[in-house]
Amino acid sequence: MTDVKDFFFNSNQQSIRKVNQQKNLGIIFDEHLNLNSHHIQTLKSCYGILHSLSHLKKSLSKQNKTILINNLIFSKMYHGNVITHSLNSYWTKKYNSLFKTCLSFIHGKYIHSSDMNHCNILNPYHTWLHSILTLTFKAIFHSNSPLHLQLNLQTPSAFNLRSDGCNRLPTVLLDKSFNSTASTLFNALPDSIRINASSQGAKQFSNTIKKILLTTQSDYLAAPPAAAFSRAFPP
Repeated sequence: MTDVKDFFFNSNQQSIRKVNQQKNLGIIFDEHLNLNSHHIQTLKSCYGILHSLSHLKKSLSKQNKTILINNLIFSKMYHGNVITHSLNSYWTKKYNSLFKTCLSFIHGKYIHSSDMNHCNILNPYHTWLHSILTLTFKAIFHSNSPLHLQLNLQTPSAFNLRSDGCNRLPTVLLDKSFNSTASTLFNALPDSIRINASSQGAKQFSNTIKKILLTTQSDYLAAPPAAAFSRAFPP
């Protein structure tokens, strides 16, 4: 089908033609469902905004610069990150560079990886972890979450006396589905967080996860997701 350049079909008397890429809900997909075009456009747009703001950095307070970066760049950078974050090392480095450039704009100086703990802003990978875990909490404990996203905690066996058997999701075959990612991340949380999750609200759970991630992200140096994840939630 990819060799047929002029392929199209009619539906309800409207002609639908084959295109190389399509933007849907702010996310650009190409004909192979590849997100490279989306990443290219996102990075180009974000750096363009940063360039436009550069002449204001000396006249704005840190608080105002933070508001601008959050609303104009991070909102664009993290839009749909639950879908778009299957990044290889190339795109990981690109987004980390953009993130550090934004921090440098806010603080008026170069930001080293070791300084990230003091910035109180999650880096791209940890923002994705935070988004997935917050969504996982809602899928487990909010009855009004969409049916296709709802998750159920496994029932602990009466013969299992280990504490880590409490409040765990059933293990799902490792793939890129939400169920698999959610179970992997949620089950890796410290026992105390999983056990107390049912008595917390979404905001409190979200804040707890953010505090944990903020204390670990300075060790994150464009490592593969598995390695970065093990550092974020050590056993």
